[in-house]
Amino acid sequence: MEKLHQKELDKINILLNEYYKKNYQNEEDSFCENFKIKNLLKNMIINIASDISLSENKKTERINEVLKLLAENTGCVEDSQIAEKILDDLFNKKIITQKNYDYYYENENTRRWK
Repeated sequence: MEKLHQKELDKINILLNEYYKKNYQNEEDSFCENFKIKNLLKNMIINIASDISLSENKKTERINEVLKLLAENTGCVEDSQIAEKILDDLFNKKIITQKNYDYYYENENTRRWK
């Protein structure tokens, strides 16, 4: 399971890197692709949280790995809007905790501007 988790995370990281290198014809296409890829991270968090084979500590560790990737790929207003939608939804559904939320913000790229 550990390798599957890392493979999935690596795959999403590749998609994010490809997204940032690609030129889009308009802002809407760019936003939609960005949102679609980052929703893969959201779905990954949901899957981790519902995995009954993982201990709570392991779930927290893996969720934080995913949140760190999201945070590292949040650098502009559009990214922040997407991340906040994802985080708010996960938090409101009690899939992530305040500690997870805080962990995300500790690792966010835009933190240096605050």
